[in-house]
Formats: sequence, structure tokens, C-alpha cells
Amino acid sequence: MTLLELAHSNTALRLGIDNTIPASLTDNAAKTLAMLDRIKQFLGKPLVLNSGYRCLELNKVLGSKDTSDHVKALACDFVVPGVSTFTVAKKLALAMEELGIGQLIYEHTWIHVGIPTPSKIINRILTVQKWGYSAGITNGA
Repeated sequence: MTLLELAHSNTALRLGIDNTIPASLTDNAAKTLAMLDRIKQFLGKPLVLNSGYRCLELNKVLGSKDTSDHVKALACDFVVPGVSTFTVAKKLALAMEELGIGQLIYEHTWIHVGIPTPSKIINRILTVQKWGYSAGITNGA
């Protein structure tokens, strides 16, 4: 995976937003790319990135918080073609330390991984629910 793939955004292209990763964040982006490579090797399957780095303008358009790890080039959302996101999330939850994943969120249609470990351990592995988040990887909604 490359910096260009991490910064690619169809939304940014459609809206004319420059989502180039700034030089000040290339070290963060390199750490994220290394984590994604470890995940790819661990799963033995290709990853398709949905959302990696987001400049602040793009992040706002997408309705995310300014404090998102995406803005810092320290997070990525992806899918694994042909494998359910639930299965991927369960597998990753068992190998977070070796893969360098600080936070894992099962968002049903994609997986979110971030480098930083949340200050509250309960927020390390989450599932998005209709009402918010629940701890762990659960298949209920």
C-alpha cells in the first residue's frame, strides 16, 4: 500500500478537496501503512481501503470529529473482499498486539483500525450499534 492509496478519497475528488498527506504527517502515515501491511499478511488477503487519511476539510464533510485519528494519518477503514467484516474483526481482535493495532472498531460494513491505544481500555475493541458503541466484537445491532 502507498501514501496515495491512504489519501485516496472519492468524496474529496468529487468535491475538489486536496487530500494530500502533508509532510508533517508522513511518519504517521508510514506507521499506518506498516500496520496495514501486517494485517494483510496476517489475513493472507488483500485489503480495500475505504477511508485512510482525511484532511480536516474532508473529515468535516464526512461528519467526523476534528479529533479523529484519520486526520492524523493514524487510522484507516477497510474491507477484505470475500470475507465478512465480522470474521475479519474477530480475527484481528485476537492479534492486536502483534499487528500494532491500538483500536479496532467493527462498523458492520467495514473495519476501522487505528494506531493510538485509547486511554480507556474498554474503548480498545468496539462494535458500532444503532445507539452508539458496545465493548468487544458483537454481531448484534
